[in-house]
Amino acid sequence: CRTGPLNKRSGFRMMEIYDVWLGFEVPWWNKAVDNPEQQLPKTMKYLHENFDADEFVFRKSQIMRGLKKGRDEMMKMSTKYLLRPPIMYLLLTHREYGSGFLRAVLGVLAEKSVDGVVLIHDADSSEWGDYLYDDPANRPEEVRKWYTVLHQHGEEAVHFWRQFRLNSDSLVNDLKKLSKQSHARPVDGNTAPILTFKKEFPTLFESLEAVFGMMMSNSRLCEQMHGALRHGLRSEQGMDEVDARRDYEVVFGYLFKQERREKDLSGRGAKRQKVSHRHNNSKDQLTMIGAQLTEYLPQWLKEANELLQQPNHGIPSLTKTRNKGRRDQDKKNIATQLEAHDEKVGTLTREKLTVDAMKEEADRTTPSNDKLLRMGEERLQCREHICNITTKKYWVELEIGGRRPHFHVLWFTAVKTFPHLLPFHRGSVEILENNDKITQIRTKTIATNIIGSYLTMAKKVTKLICDFCHGNDSTGRNFVPKRDRQFQQNDLLEWLNFVRVVHASHSPNAIVENAASICLSTFNTVDNHYTYTLSDDVVLTSSDDAPAEVDTAADAEGVNETQSNVDDRDPRRSSTRRRQPNSRRRYPGEESSSEEEESDDEEDANNAPVP
Repeated sequence: CRTGPLNKRSGFRMMEIYDVWLGFEVPWWNKAVDNPEQQLPKTMKYLHENFDADEFVFRKSQIMRGLKKGRDEMMKMSTKYLLRPPIMYLLLTHREYGSGFLRAVLGVLAEKSVDGVVLIHDADSSEWGDYLYDDPANRPEEVRKWYTVLHQHGEEAVHFWRQFRLNSDSLVNDLKKLSKQSHARPVDGNTAPILTFKKEFPTLFESLEAVFGMMMSNSRLCEQMHGALRHGLRSEQGMDEVDARRDYEVVFGYLFKQERREKDLSGRGAKRQKVSHRHNNSKDQLTMIGAQLTEYLPQWLKEANELLQQPNHGIPSLTKTRNKGRRDQDKKNIATQLEAHDEKVGTLTREKLTVDAMKEEADRTTPSNDKLLRMGEERLQCREHICNITTKKYWVELEIGGRRPHFHVLWFTAVKTFPHLLPFHRGSVEILENNDKITQIRTKTIATNIIGSYLTMAKKVTKLICDFCHGNDSTGRNFVPKRDRQFQQNDLLEWLNFVRVVHASHSPNAIVENAASICLSTFNTVDNHYTYTLSDDVVLTSSDDAPAEVDTAADAEGVNETQSNVDDRDPRRSSTRRRQPNSRRRYPGEESSSEEEESDDEEDANNAPVP
């Protein structure tokens, strides 16, 4: 793993996230979906060589479906986190998209106004790039795609623009200069793009780094979590004692803390009770600890005595634990577990498993994934659509025509989708007539609550039918595994007319595609910096795995082809692919530690390839 241009430690940083995301992740998935032969050449070659006609089409459709699902998940993560403020402001550092994004931000800010606050200083100056357009269709493509995304989060964009002090006088010159750029900034082959931005826009870089520069890397986060767990494992404590401590903290420790919090909040107002509160903040709370432990002590002594009275309880004395440490007890625990496992395995009677028997079993068994996908793409999409529309969250967040609908439109759409919704609501009203609690639909909240109750009822009915037909207990005689079932709960929802799948073309107001998905689909160029094979990589052959002699060119080609196939089958066996020592790419200004230099010198001296 290579270090970045701004830090010595390996792992990504937030300052560089869009260089990786828009330079490799998003373009790779887009190219893989559009042209799998280019991104997955070995996989497609395997399909051509091993499958024919309909089987080839089916296997390729499986791969394409997986690639599309992967891209959809990538777009989902981008929409939720990366394509909304405040993280989105890091796009200003991107060498290719930073200028267009800034003009899109300025266009959104020009439409918003805050009393007594200047969002854009010297807005009438010609030193700013074009960001105001009388006709929205005249916006360039590099501005329009970001404006469409930002327009949905206009309030957040204004809030974090002010919070990061991007409307400060000291940043005006850098922002004007960045907005005037009409093409990607040229980058030296040995200089990282983020360092070029730092050199050209020092004040803007410092402002963004003050917010995002100290965000933790993924590797350091893992190290700190590991250290936190390791801190609780002392050498004189056994694992049983550590487990007992954690059990106490999870059960009794939590209850004691909650009791102390509630006592401290009992005399406070309702508003104060809604905020978080510490369990050891006052003297009264601290005095409660002794009383709680005194009440808990008799119960603990009773349980401990019952355990110690049992023969062979396996709990060592405190003196023995201190003398030998926890590792001795851990070793005994593992040995006991192995003995119990061997005793259990010794009573089993199994038939001898052969390769032919495995092949025969594989030919008889239809993979559940194959059986599912042979239903056809139309049926699979119908199932997925039913899963989406049968959740209350879908109707709460529903957008029709690019905006949230009025509750009348929402209710009308739900009635068309769920044929039994009106009878269900009328029946509920008739039951509640005697109690004078008739629910009339006046708001969107009431409408979504009624839809949620209807979906809960429908799912309970279909689940009971599925359990009756296929069994609910996996150990029962009539239980049917999922791969052998003829229908699922989603199928019953449609067959019993709980749900009616309406095609988008039949709907008067079709749901528009997300602006973020349209924006992400435009990235199709993978940055050469993030390719797997760097320009200075060299394939070396170790002396252990190399053939003794190669007499002819044909033999050499055969050896290379054989080795290539081995590497394709199992990446863990690609031991002959090595990089030259010290071939890792470095950026100017990136310092190498003395430990790295010493390790590189040792590798050169021992003639050992770098993994």
